[in-house]
Amino acid sequence: MKSISRVTRKFIYVLLFLAPTSVFSEASDYNMPVGVTEVSREIFDLHMLIMWICVWIGVVVFGIMFYSLFKYRKSTGAKASQFDDHFWLEITWTVAATVILVGMAIPSTTVMIKAYDDREGDINIMVTGYQWKWQYKYLEDDISFFSNLATPQEQIDNDNFNLKGYTRYMNIAVKKGYSGVAIYSKHKPTEIISTFSKSIFEKEGRFISLEFGKYIIASIYFPSGSSGEERQKMKYEFMDLFEKYVKKEMKKRKMLILCGDYNIAHTKDDIKNWRSNQKNSGFLPEERAWMTKLIDQIGLVDAFRVKCKQNDIYTWWSNRGNAYNNNVGWRIDYQMVTSNLLDKINKVYVYKGKKFSDHAPLVIDYDI
Repeated sequence: MKSISRVTRKFIYVLLFLAPTSVFSEASDYNMPVGVTEVSREIFDLHMLIMWICVWIGVVVFGIMFYSLFKYRKSTGAKASQFDDHFWLEITWTVAATVILVGMAIPSTTVMIKAYDDREGDINIMVTGYQWKWQYKYLEDDISFFSNLATPQEQIDNDNFNLKGYTRYMNIAVKKGYSGVAIYSKHKPTEIISTFSKSIFEKEGRFISLEFGKYIIASIYFPSGSSGEERQKMKYEFMDLFEKYVKKEMKKRKMLILCGDYNIAHTKDDIKNWRSNQKNSGFLPEERAWMTKLIDQIGLVDAFRVKCKQNDIYTWWSNRGNAYNNNVGWRIDYQMVTSNLLDKINKVYVYKGKKFSDHAPLVIDYDI
């Protein structure tokens, strides 16, 4: 009986140790993600610290309770003790609890003060997490809105997103509400491709291409690097992989139409406030040089610029500062084509008859 109880106790101890480690590890889907800013990383570290303190308090308290229930069960002849008030024991428990609370309160207060310190911020946004939603408050502009974490598939599948006579082809990110691309076509493609490389981007819903005999049309959504250095590095990686794809496809000598949000303003004519954005993702020298390389060295053509040289036409506007009404925008949406389509570009324009989002549709008519 003693040997069985010893094995049982060891098994319980192992479970108590391993369960929180596997379920609440930093890489777990059940845990909050690590942020990209210094303060958000400190909040994450604080979250992990308090979580482990609570875990081990639970382990100790319930461990003692279950051990006592098993060790001093009635079948072993144990008798109930008659407890007397123990002044110093009560003081010890009170002090221990106070020390734990103070130990959690000091770093929590420090991080909270940092989170609310907006003296060096360019803009001040209060982001509050709710179940399935985020609330964004732009403190200086008195703007507030909610954003859903996920768009249910049934919302996309309803009749509002179907076009009569067209078939829809989509590539949606595994992570709900993250990203996705789609193409509507009246004609059935001979080939459908949803990735141009085996990489982490395969699960992000950033590419789909349809082949129709002599030509290929693709919808691409480039990553944004505005959230931090890591995402900017990933954006450069995506650009390199996309460049390799373009070179490979151009060898087929077919007509290529590569549409999408490139998240890059190519020249000063493609952005309103170019001077103040030269160090921001989307208008970095390296990004602009890469766009120039696509055109000058690889041989793609910016279809919009073939017909329109005007420098105040944009496709994206920030939601802050009345940017849309003041036309303080960026031209970051493109249709890059191969040179064998030059004489087939009929008409180009940015549709602003109705505002759908922070982007406006780039419309180009081809005679194919």
